[in-house]
Amino acid sequence: MLKKLFSFTRNKDASSTTSAVKPVDNLNESVPKQRQQLLSRLRQCDDSEQLSEIGSKLVDNSQLINDFIASPHPMIARLAASRMTTQSLTSEQITSLIQLPHSLAFQQLFIDQCNDQDQLFILASNGHSSEIRQQATARINKPETLKKILDAVGNRDKKVRQQIKEILNALKQQEKEQQQLEQQADDLVKQAQHLASSHWGPQHSGKLQVLKQHGAALATDLSSQQQQHFNEAVAQLEAVLKTQQDQAAAELLAQQKQTQLAQLVADVEATVKQLGKDYLPALGQQFDTIIDSIAGHNNDRLTALSQQLMAIKQAYSQFQLLEPQLQQSHDKGLPAEAEILASINWPGFAKPPALLAALSTAKPELKKSPVTIDKEQLQQLCDKLEALLDQCELAVDNKDLTLANQLSNKIRQQFKNNDAVNTKALNNYWHRLNKRVYELRDWQKFASTPKRQELCQAMAKLVNDNGDLQSRSDSIKQLQEQWKQLGSDYSAEANELWSQFKEAADAAYAPCKTYFANAQQQRVENAEKRQQLCQQLEQYLSQNDWQQSTYQQIDSIQQQAKQEWHSLHPVEKKRHKPLQNQFNKLIKALNNHRQANLDIIIEGKRALINQAKELLQSDDLNGAINQAKEIQRNWQKLAVLPHAIDKKLWHELREQLDPLFDKRQLHKNERDLKQQLHADQAKLIIEQLQQLAELDDQALKDSREQFDQLVEQYRNTGGRPNQAFKSQQQLFQQACDDYQQSLKGIGSRQQQQQWQQFIDFVALLNKRDRGDTDSQDLIDQQWQQLTLDNDWRLAVGQRISEAASPQADEQYQHLCIELELLLNIASPETDQALRLTLQMEKLTQGLGQQGRSKQQLILQWFSWPACANLSLQQRFDAMVAQ
Repeated sequence: MLKKLFSFTRNKDASSTTSAVKPVDNLNESVPKQRQQLLSRLRQCDDSEQLSEIGSKLVDNSQLINDFIASPHPMIARLAASRMTTQSLTSEQITSLIQLPHSLAFQQLFIDQCNDQDQLFILASNGHSSEIRQQATARINKPETLKKILDAVGNRDKKVRQQIKEILNALKQQEKEQQQLEQQADDLVKQAQHLASSHWGPQHSGKLQVLKQHGAALATDLSSQQQQHFNEAVAQLEAVLKTQQDQAAAELLAQQKQTQLAQLVADVEATVKQLGKDYLPALGQQFDTIIDSIAGHNNDRLTALSQQLMAIKQAYSQFQLLEPQLQQSHDKGLPAEAEILASINWPGFAKPPALLAALSTAKPELKKSPVTIDKEQLQQLCDKLEALLDQCELAVDNKDLTLANQLSNKIRQQFKNNDAVNTKALNNYWHRLNKRVYELRDWQKFASTPKRQELCQAMAKLVNDNGDLQSRSDSIKQLQEQWKQLGSDYSAEANELWSQFKEAADAAYAPCKTYFANAQQQRVENAEKRQQLCQQLEQYLSQNDWQQSTYQQIDSIQQQAKQEWHSLHPVEKKRHKPLQNQFNKLIKALNNHRQANLDIIIEGKRALINQAKELLQSDDLNGAINQAKEIQRNWQKLAVLPHAIDKKLWHELREQLDPLFDKRQLHKNERDLKQQLHADQAKLIIEQLQQLAELDDQALKDSREQFDQLVEQYRNTGGRPNQAFKSQQQLFQQACDDYQQSLKGIGSRQQQQQWQQFIDFVALLNKRDRGDTDSQDLIDQQWQQLTLDNDWRLAVGQRISEAASPQADEQYQHLCIELELLLNIASPETDQALRLTLQMEKLTQGLGQQGRSKQQLILQWFSWPACANLSLQQRFDAMVAQ
């Protein structure tokens, strides 16, 4: 990779190569000492041809990449930064690379891929452009890290400072809102418990609805214990509410039944009274409806009235059966036989049919002379009667009983009014047809019985139906309509089926009555609440001081009003549209005030943008910069607009101010360029000191003389920029301290090596526990050879001889979460509740008690058989590796 990097500058003319570079061809970059000579030549080289020649010797390997990153040459550093990719670099290499003074190209490449918080901190603190620093800052959400960046940035980048302040304020606001939500959740549970323990009152129903709405809004913020207490209180309230509603519904139902019974008695009495004036068929469907409504009622008065109605019903049925015979007697002018009249037994309180009344009072008399009519008239009457007979026969063929009955009455009337048409042919036609009409009536009664039974069964099923009550009500109406379409049937079997159908319909509709009553009451209440909401908005519009209001306050009022409005649904149909129109007008009035407030803020920011445009023409750069800062301060004093509007105006302002600040930055870069070289030299020395601290233990012991030389070189470095000097001084001191610590830490690293061997040994035990029995011999061999602390041996001593069954997952999970708490590592979302419980237990145990250390927790885990849950094992292994 590095060889390609220098290939474009390499001189192809071998004769132009200077004699100073010739020894380079004999150096092997894979030999450490010769590679160091190559790098030394590279650092000391100022000539581009020599630089290309030396650089072409470098090939792809990690050590050369690390060495090359430390190059002080600006051109080489820029080329390397622009051509390297993050996939080919380690995290340490990336960290070193992004801190190079000329790594802007690499920082721009790397910023979108960076997720490491330490690297983001470096980019946010020392990024080579404000845009990079802002992007890195935006991806950090830890307050302590942001505060460190704020201290590191100082006054170098006001955009980043402002961005950090905004993020910190947002995090603080989020924390405050979370505390408020927790307090609201706690208050909600207390309110529910208090309401559940208080004496029941009419207002409890409304309060319960409000509590449930608030509970739904805070469902995600309630703890499991709070949710349990809240649900218990709500369930208790709902149980009491249901008891109260059932009691009220029962009382209302009893009152309604009493009212209906009184009305039914009055209607039946009126019907009986009307039967004394009008003939039964004149009542039509009313009579059948009255008969049906009486069924199932246990009342003495209704029983007596029912007996009267049934008497006339039976008499009417008998009269219909004997009507042809009575009609013949009447047509012959003879009185009816006493036995026939007795079998009909028409009640005295009811008006009899005209035919029956005539026959009851008729006396034998001489046959009147027929009215003389001419042949033409007689033929017309016969034709008309024959046409009626044909129509009636067609109705019978089509099984249309209703039409057949109507035509039968007309035919009888024709025979009664005109004796001349009573010819043998027409009379025989009529007797034959009349018999078929009666047969159709009997067939219709027989055919409707199975259908009535099916309707009774369907209605009975609705009684136990747990579906929607509205659908149940619709089904009841459909079944009742189908029953009516079957027509009247006064037989005993039909009356029994009607009683069953009516009883089932009443039982099925009973819950619907309460449901519709409650629904209607709810619609009325919602309409009243919407009216109150409109009144509140009208009062707000008339009394509010709009000069002191902000559009955010107006938005809040509007949002709350809309949410409450939508929650109050449904409402009475007749009041819905007027209320909606009134509410829309009020919302429109609020929007007008909101827009007026926005216009004032926009006008102020437009004025600042115009002032910024005038600064571009100024010859006094420092004065223009000061005025630009004043414009920015005034901008911050104005209220923040909605995001899209505010962003557009802010970009317009930046278009005017950025050229000024860019010009100032150009002057500053020219001033700092001279001091940057010394800073680069100091940085190179610091990096060499840092590399010394990373040598292996033997090389570290032999590097003391080189360390002293580097310290002396650093102290002789020339002047640097103040900020660079402070940061490099800290890095220099840290590098020296790291070197000294590395010298002192040789013993501890040996201890760490033993610890790693112990971890590898435990992994071998886990492998054996998971079924690899071939590992036992290797376990016995290593157990005798390993040099371990007594505590380590005691932890796994019982696991050496044989595999054992794993502990319950809950024990591994508990220990894993305890270790995450100790190391301040986030637990998975599914373990948050258990983690919170463990934290609460530790608080309950007391703040003064010391918990177990990381090693104690790890040894506890190692003492158990291998965890069967691989997910928990991976979490634990990741924490052990830290």
